This record gives sequence, structure tokens and C-alpha cells, in this order.
Amino acid sequence: KGISDTQRLIITPLWNAFYFFCLYANAEGVKAKENYTSENPLDIYALLKTKELINSIENNLSNYDISGACQVVPNFIDAINNWYIRRSRPRFWKHADNKDSKNAYDTLFTVLLNITKVLSPLMPLISEEIYTKLTGGKSVHLLNWPTTNFFPKDDDFLNKMDTIREICSAGLSIRKSNNIRVRQPLEEIILVGEDLEWILGFKDYILEEINIKNIIIQKDSDSLYKEKLIIDLRKLGPKLGKNIKDCLEGANNYEWKINKDGTAKIRKYILLEDEYSIEKESMPGTQSEEINKGEIVASLKLELNQELKKEGIARDVLRTIQNKRKDLNFDISDEINVVIWGDKEVQNSIKQFKDYISTNALAKSIKIQEAKET
Repeated sequence: KGISDTQRLIITPLWNAFYFFCLYANAEGVKAKENYTSENPLDIYALLKTKELINSIENNLSNYDISGACQVVPNFIDAINNWYIRRSRPRFWKHADNKDSKNAYDTLFTVLLNITKVLSPLMPLISEEIYTKLTGGKSVHLLNWPTTNFFPKDDDFLNKMDTIREICSAGLSIRKSNNIRVRQPLEEIILVGEDLEWILGFKDYILEEINIKNIIIQKDSDSLYKEKLIIDLRKLGPKLGKNIKDCLEGANNYEWKINKDGTAKIRKYILLEDEYSIEKESMPGTQSEEINKGEIVASLKLELNQELKKEGIARDVLRTIQNKRKDLNFDISDEINVVIWGDKEVQNSIKQFKDYISTNALAKSIKIQEAKET
């Protein structure tokens, strides 16, 4: 199992990051170089995470803690693959002479170069393979240990972006638990906590990652929850007998109140303080999750209106086209002509979001036809 986990969490995603870089750099004819000076927030974060990894592995190995050194790697790989590369992907699609695009290539090259150095004692073969192909150098094992002197210095920014990632992770977790695909846009997320206004400076990352339209910051979480009364069946079962079903129904329908003496009344039944408990439950149509040990509460609105449904269909259509491009072995720069069959709902969605689909699918034309009967 340990070998399988290492393959899944480290080796495969690390190789995928290297392959992604090579694919786009070769397509654009980019010759990347080490660069620690990009001002793009995503580049700064990637470099800070790399610096953090170097320091963590160095400290663990200095204390002869090989296991500890290995344990910090998966979180770093996740930050690079599932945050930095995914959030930066459109930057790699720009022309190579674009400054922001060049910074993205240089930063990913710099990250990969330093990864091979710092992982060389732990993963000597895969580090050697990536290093030699990336640089044309003789061997990563002939290099000095990486220094962090040239990396950015901004721990506050690092902590804030880590928190943004946690917020996004919570939002995606709520989506998953409610079987709402990420391509389906949602209306809003409410973030509750003290002094969270700084989050608005990172709002675009949250909006794009969770696929939502709006962020609301507030200090009070009371509006996110309603109280739910939980009956202690072990105590009330014998006490109420056949009436327990009626009591449970009253509790589930919120037909209860707490008396001043601490007892609870559910319909005609009186419960003692040790016969019930009160729990918080997300308001209907929402779900909440705590972040940073409860310092932040994220509440995602799950209800869909017609406009959100239309956009979700358009995104599904785009995903289908992208998968078809891959199946037909089109190059990433090839333009295509598209014919789509669908019912009225699909047709209306495509018409409304035609420009979005065309741009992202590199479609010169999109023809929409009535769905074929089978």
C-alpha cells in the first residue's frame, strides 16, 4: 500500500507536472530559465511553497528523520499540481512573447529544477530522469543542495494563500457531498469570521476554483444555521413507548420549544434536560463547513436558478468537445468545426454561451441541430 500511495500521491503527479511543462514549452518554442522575481501572485505562491519544501526536508534530514522528510512532499505536490498549474493553465496558453506567460514558464521551470534537487536523496531515479530531460545537465546528484536565498520572503502571503486553498477545498467538499458537479456554477459562498476582508483580494481564485458567482463576508454565523433538537432514544423510548414516533415527528418538524427551566416541549411531550440535545444544522438549500479549526465558516448556497443551469449545460458541452478533441488526437493548437445535436434546453444554453465555448474549444464554427431521434 505504501508503494501504491507513493506512486499515486507523488511520482505520477510529479511526472504529470513535468510532462505538462514540456508539452506547452515545446509547442510554444519556449526556452525557460530560472526566475525568482515574477510578481504574479500564483508564481510567488509556487516559489514560497518550494522554499517551504526545501526548508522542511532540510530540517528533517538534518535530524535524521527520513520519514518526516517524505511526509511533507504530498502536500507540496498537491499545491503545485492542483492549485498552481490548474490556476495558471490559461497563462500557458498565451503566446510565448507574453510577459505573464513567460513568467509562468520560468516559474514552473524553477520549481521543477529545485524539486529535483531537494528530492534527489529521497527519489534518486525519478529526480535524475526529470533533471536531465529538463536541463540537459549531466546529473542532479552532482549539484549542490538548493539554497533559498533567491526565493521571495513573504510568510503572511503564504499563510493567506494556504487559507484560500482551504476555503476552496471546503467548497469543493460540500459540492461532492451533495453530488453537484464542479462544472455546474453556484450562486454564492458566505465566509464567516473575524477580519476576513483580506480574502476579497483573492476572490477571483475562490470564484473560479469553486465555480461560484459571489462571495459574502460576514462576522456572525447565526444566520447560517438553525437549531435542531435531538432526542435521546435510549431514555425516551421506554418512557414514551408507542408515542415516541409522534415525538420524533414533532422534533423533525421543528414543533418544539425550550422552556425557561431547561426542559423542552415537543407537541404534548415534556423532555428533561438530559433527554435531548441541541445541534446546529445548515439552513435549507445550504451547507456549511468549518475551516482553520473553526476560525472560518464557509457556507455554500446549493439552490440552482435557470441561468445557472444553462451555464452548467454549456460547461458540460465544452467538456464533451475537449474530450472529443483528445480522443481524435488533435493538437492543442488545432482549430476545429463543431456540430452539436441537442434538445431545446441544450440549444438555448449553447446559443447564450456560444462565444465562451468557441474560445475555449478553439472552434471556428459551431452548428446547432435538433437532437436526433433514436
